[in-house]
Amino acid sequence: MIIKQYQKYLVTTYFYHFIIVSIVFLCLGFILNFFEELKFFDDHGVVSYYPFLLALLNMPSLLFELFPFVFLITTKFFYIYLNDKNEIEILKNNGISYF
Repeated sequence: MIIKQYQKYLVTTYFYHFIIVSIVFLCLGFILNFFEELKFFDDHGVVSYYPFLLALLNMPSLLFELFPFVFLITTKFFYIYLNDKNEIEILKNNGISYF
C-alpha cells in the first residue's frame, strides 16, 4: 500500500501533536505522583530517591489510564491546527473526503 503525500503529512502532524500532548500529560502526572509519594513517605523517613523511583515506575500505568483523554485532546488540537491553516478546506476542494 502506497501512502500518498497528504496522508503522510496528516499522519505525521497527528503523531507530532500526540507526542506533545503525551509528554505534557506524563510531566504533569509525574509531578503530581511525585508529590503524593513524598507526602506518603514523609512520616517514614526513607531515602529521597524512593518517591522518585515509585513515581517513575507508576508512569506507564498512569499514561494507560489517561490514554482516552490524551487521544481526545490530541484529536482536538489536530483539528484546530488544520482549521487554523485552512487545510481542511484545501483537502475538501481537492476532492478528498473525510470518509
